[in-house]
Amino acid sequence: MLALDDPRWDTLSSCYGGWPVADLLERLLTESFPLPHVEHRPTLWDQLFSELYHQGTLYPATIAAMPHLVRIVARVEPRQRTEWLSLIADIEAMRTVGNVYDPQEQLTPDLVNAYEETFLEVTVLAQETIAAGGWRESVRSESSLAALLSLSAFASGERRLGYLLSRWWPYAETHTARGLLPLASLEKYEDLTGDIRDRV
Repeated sequence: MLALDDPRWDTLSSCYGGWPVADLLERLLTESFPLPHVEHRPTLWDQLFSELYHQGTLYPATIAAMPHLVRIVARVEPRQRTEWLSLIADIEAMRTVGNVYDPQEQLTPDLVNAYEETFLEVTVLAQETIAAGGWRESVRSESSLAALLSLSAFASGERRLGYLLSRWWPYAETHTARGLLPLASLEKYEDLTGDIRDRV
């Protein structure tokens, strides 16, 4: 894990570069918890994610920040964690298809290893969150549960399954043009990875 006082944070690319990522992480880690429900989530969290994730694109700072993001989410009550973990699932889905903008090749093995090792802890957090049942209160409970399940798939090395679950939309929405069919999203992944299998 890259310590928050490490000078490398000053050079790691993020989306806008307007908010120092390490400073935002440190401030979030010292905020009073539990965090409020997502509808009232803190401005600091929004500022942080605007730097780490933009229109499906990740950055070296995103990968470096993941262990700290998980520390933050671990402090949230299990019934309140669904949205936070769904964002982590979305990040891992984009990493799976290679959507990391790193023209300066700042991603070093230590950052990637720390990111991947974190997913063992993420799996535990997701299991606690599923058991707590807060995902049922989501407007999109089916896709919320699928996102939580995707984290276990990613951690187990089942990246194809993890990607499919993390990009899930309820069947009812596929007829309203508000989201892609899950199989269309899966096909995009298979086109990029070459992991194409016979489909029923």
